[in-house]
Amino acid sequence: MRRTVLVMVWLAGFLGMCFFGQGSVFSSETKITVLMQEHSATMEIQKMLPGFEKEAGVNVELIIEPFSKMKEMQRAALTAGNPVYDVVMLDYRDVAGYGEAGWMLPLIETFIGSDTETDSRLNIYDFMMTGLEGLKWKKRLYGLPIYIESTMLMYRKDLYKKHNLSVPRTWEELYENAKKLNLDTDNDGKTDFYGFTARGLQAVGYNDYIWNGFLKSYGGKYFDDAWKPIFNSEAGVKALEMYVRLLNDCAAPSVEKYGYKESMQEYLEGKTAHVIDATMLGAWIEDPEKSKVMGKNGYAIVPKGSARRGNNFFLMGLGIPASSTHQKAAFDFIVWATSSDIQKRHISNGAFMTRTSVISSKEFAARWPFSDIMLKSLGVLRKKTMNIPIKALTHTPILPEWNEVAEQVSQAIHFALVGKKTPKLALDDAAKEVSKIMEKAGYYH
Repeated sequence: MRRTVLVMVWLAGFLGMCFFGQGSVFSSETKITVLMQEHSATMEIQKMLPGFEKEAGVNVELIIEPFSKMKEMQRAALTAGNPVYDVVMLDYRDVAGYGEAGWMLPLIETFIGSDTETDSRLNIYDFMMTGLEGLKWKKRLYGLPIYIESTMLMYRKDLYKKHNLSVPRTWEELYENAKKLNLDTDNDGKTDFYGFTARGLQAVGYNDYIWNGFLKSYGGKYFDDAWKPIFNSEAGVKALEMYVRLLNDCAAPSVEKYGYKESMQEYLEGKTAHVIDATMLGAWIEDPEKSKVMGKNGYAIVPKGSARRGNNFFLMGLGIPASSTHQKAAFDFIVWATSSDIQKRHISNGAFMTRTSVISSKEFAARWPFSDIMLKSLGVLRKKTMNIPIKALTHTPILPEWNEVAEQVSQAIHFALVGKKTPKLALDDAAKEVSKIMEKAGYYH
């Protein structure tokens, strides 16, 4: 569903002492169009948007769409050079491709440079290091972090106590716990409460997002040093076998159609015992308006395979297309939307912050019972800056062809999950297709 918010604020003259300073006042005719994902962070910005419009003297048309549709609209406009959007929500996995194509403006070179006033207002080094590094391509920064997440295990602590279970450290332990919590609650001989759920939907950013953590946990990689695909290695096959085993044996029959909304909704309604998904979605579980299981939950680091824990990483930023006709107003918007002042106001309603000063604050810890797990998963130490580089958190290669690669991997995961192919055959076939993609792109010349 398309939601459009257009608040017209007519201001003239200087605004005096405010967030933007005198240099950010525009003509009353200035209007920017912002395309964002339907997400908790977006909803919070939408609530505060009239304040930005009043202070900045800019009219904002905010277009909010589901993740996949937003990306389709974004890519169509950027490919065509259509100046319809002044700000877009930027998937960090797309930064390499967009930057290489010249579709986005490099922020430091375009807007900051030696401007000390802008630099002070931005306070750029308060962003978590992973957020900034993830939005760079060839050392150029193409976006400011709007939300950041890892993954965590969310489980029914009350059922663990009832069935005398321990928090799982490995995938095998999680599998055994989940099997025990496949329950027949109405005694009709059929399972109606499931032990586990996660994203099973074939789409980039859905089943592959969760499986990336499995791959990493078994020591697998997407490519070798020569950009040859190796995700079909023994580690990759074991990772996919475990993913398929958990979902086929412990999740609802319809899990192949689940994105993050569907898997979380099943958990929120008290129909499953475990879910692995984004750390920020723990806020839904603690929301009395969304959750039927509030106060019954535990949170833990994602289990490990043979090599390490399987927590994953994801990041979205706000960037400015090179085709924007109101670039300075667009930049003022993204500085405002990602500021520590705005993020502090979000604490009570979401857990998606990107600034170290906010996510490691006492207020954040007091609000969210999973804050320590979230900080550990993201590599954040309280009262300290980010100490783990992005390469240690994400297992997604940063390259212009990533979307094409991920489509092949997502299809392979789906084929294995529904039994169309064995995990090994599915990954072998995907690796062949990815080799063709990389060959065409010139990686082997």
